[in-house]
Amino acid sequence: MLQLMIGTSTSKTTPYSPPWLRDRKNPPTFHLRTASTLERDAFEAELEGVHNAGAVYDVVVREITIAGVRALAAEDDQGRLIDLLDQEAALDKGDELSTEEAALLRGLREVLSLHWPEYRAIQAQVSRRNKLLPTLAFMTFCSGWSDVTGNDGEPLKFATNALGQIDEDVLRRVPHIMLHVTGMQAYSMQYGSGEAKNSAPLSKSSGNQQTSTSGGGSTKGGKSPAKSGKKIPK
Repeated sequence: MLQLMIGTSTSKTTPYSPPWLRDRKNPPTFHLRTASTLERDAFEAELEGVHNAGAVYDVVVREITIAGVRALAAEDDQGRLIDLLDQEAALDKGDELSTEEAALLRGLREVLSLHWPEYRAIQAQVSRRNKLLPTLAFMTFCSGWSDVTGNDGEPLKFATNALGQIDEDVLRRVPHIMLHVTGMQAYSMQYGSGEAKNSAPLSKSSGNQQTSTSGGGSTKGGKSPAKSGKKIPK
């Protein structure tokens, strides 16, 4: 973790208990702090620069997806596929494409994942962010806890290492789902949000297709070696 993070936090903490455990007499409670702007930005910099797991944005997703469509789809199909992508992006919450349209876009994304390097690379980056962000946020913004039971069923005492981070032997005993949800809550707090939803997206991209501001190993010039002979399923 970045050395810059040490000693730049604010002192305010907020107690948080996972929703499904709040009815207990003494629910596990985590003390989450709101970091300084500097530390929050250092956190994002670590995700992007160290782990290649920076935030993702719709506009870049669209560029990569459309480039893949133009490279891999038959010319007669390209307009329809791009129109469907636009329709999906414009859907109101709760609305859905038809079964046929949704299947067509699933097929498109499967082909892109297999045969368009830029798309495949950005999906790998999104996966890294989804996996790392909650854990890193938990390690960075949790400053203590009470009434927490470890994976082994024994009471878990909060402890830090010489750098002020949660000790690894302690961290590995925190139940995974508890760590994940609490980490998402800690991250949400850094941007002034209320309680984070368990399924909150970890990118700034809507839908299933996401990309990143930090790059993802794209090939030069947008060319794909799989261009010839690959067709989008109809």
